[in-house]
Amino acid sequence: MRILRQKQHRKILRFYRMMYNVSPPFKVLLDGNFIHIGLRTSAEIKRLLPSLLQERPDVVRLFVTPCILNELRSLGAEFGDTLAEARTFRVARCGHGDDPVSAAECIASLIGTKNKEHFFVASQDGLLRSRLRAVAGTPIILLSQSVLVLEQPSDASKGLVEKNEIAKIEMSGAQRKALAALKRKHAEPAPATAAEVAAALAAAEGGDGAGGGAVGGAGGAPAPVKRKRRGPKEPNPLSMKKKKPKPEAKEKKSKTRRGKRSKKSGAGAGGAGGEEGGASGGADTAASAAAAARAPRHGDSSDSSDDE
Repeated sequence: MRILRQKQHRKILRFYRMMYNVSPPFKVLLDGNFIHIGLRTSAEIKRLLPSLLQERPDVVRLFVTPCILNELRSLGAEFGDTLAEARTFRVARCGHGDDPVSAAECIASLIGTKNKEHFFVASQDGLLRSRLRAVAGTPIILLSQSVLVLEQPSDASKGLVEKNEIAKIEMSGAQRKALAALKRKHAEPAPATAAEVAAALAAAEGGDGAGGGAVGGAGGAPAPVKRKRRGPKEPNPLSMKKKKPKPEAKEKKSKTRRGKRSKKSGAGAGGAGGEEGGASGGADTAASAAAAARAPRHGDSSDSSDDE
C-alpha cells in the first residue's frame, strides 16, 4: 500500500508541476485543525510533509497566517500545545491584521481564485476543502489515521487543463481573419495583362497550324509522367559475410605435381610400346626366313629334269 500511495502522489505532483508550474520550493499552508490532529495522533508533520512531497526538508516550507494564530489563541489553554507548535512555522501575510477573520476565511482569501502563490493547503476542515476544490491548481493535503494523503486533482483543475489544450489547437480570431483573406484572394482570378493575352493567342495559333500536333491534338493536356518502379535494394554490405581468399599457392603446387606425374606415366608407356614393337618385328623376320627355306628353288627343279 505504501508503494502504491507513493506512486499516486508522484503522478499528482507531476500533474501540478507540468500543468500549473507548481515547483520547489513547495509552500504548504496549514490550518489549526490540521496541526492539532497531528499532535494528537503523534504525526510528525515536519518530517512527514517533505516525505509526502518527495523533497528535502529544506525545500518544503510550512506557513500559517496571523488569523490562524489568533484563532488558536482564542481557543484557550486546551490548544496551548497547538499554538506553540504553530508558532514554529513561518507566517504568511494575509492582510487581515487590523480586522482578523476565521482561519477558513483567511485561507480562502489568501488562495483567491487562481492560487497565484502555488500553495499546498493542509486542512482537516471538510467545508474548506470542498471550497478550495473549485479553485483550479490548488493541491490539498489531509490526515487520515496519522497518514498524510495528497488528494487527486479536482474537476476544476482537470477541466482548466483540457480547456487550455483545446485553445492551443483551435485558431485564434486573427488567424481566422487571415485565412479568410487568403481564401478570397485565391478565389478571385487576377485580370490578365496585354502580354499574357498576346502569348495565349500566339500559343493557340501555333497549335492550330501544327494540324493536331502533340500539344494541339492532345488538347493542351500534358503527357502523363511514368513513375519509375524501384527494384529490390542491394543487401547491406555490413551484414554480408566476407569472402575467403582463394588458396592460389596450394593450387599451383598441386598442378605442378600432377604435371610431373603425367609425364612420368607417358614415358613409361612409350618404353613399353617400343619393347613390344621390337619383339613383334623380330618374330616376323624369323617367320619369313623359315618360310623361304622350306619353299623349293626353281633352278634346282629344272636341273633334275635335264639329268633324267
